[in-house]
Amino acid sequence: MAGARQFGKLLKANWTQDSWTGLSTDGQWLYAYLVSQPTTDTAGVFPIRITKWAKGSPDMTVDRVRAAAKVLVEAGWIVVDHDSEEGLLCNYIRDDWAGDNIFKGAIGRALLVQSMRLRAILLNDIRWLKCERPVVKDDQLTLIAALEQSIPPDFDLESVVGFGLPTPPPSPKPSPQAFERPLNAVRTPFG
Repeated sequence: MAGARQFGKLLKANWTQDSWTGLSTDGQWLYAYLVSQPTTDTAGVFPIRITKWAKGSPDMTVDRVRAAAKVLVEAGWIVVDHDSEEGLLCNYIRDDWAGDNIFKGAIGRALLVQSMRLRAILLNDIRWLKCERPVVKDDQLTLIAALEQSIPPDFDLESVVGFGLPTPPPSPKPSPQAFERPLNAVRTPFG
């Protein structure tokens, strides 16, 4: 299918972050699944389909997927809105490092999000990215303005992007413990 996402990015830097290496195996599996599944869009929004996700591995169960999702929510890797049945991979647009067309597409997808909470989180990310980009084109600015206008004036944006928003998981400072050999590890010819 032309123009559709062909892959999702799982950053190598995650493996040096305590916030990633501290996740359960099921949490890491579910995140990798959500990043790469075809229904995750260019803004990192995905439909909540727990039963379908459980079919992504022969030994996965619905209960394990629910537990993994809870781990990801509590750790700030995803945000979910059960009313709209949508989820969001936090920092997905930031981590994509995409060019102009993908960035524009992500803003357009953000406008289609039903959940006002997820849309507000995306607006916050897009505003941040707008400041980081060397040039923001007029058509992108028009979409950003439309996204800003799509949030009702009485919506408490600060509660969502302030204390209500999980801390972004990836950080530029790697954990010093991530690749240390445990003191009781067996030494091999390679290590």
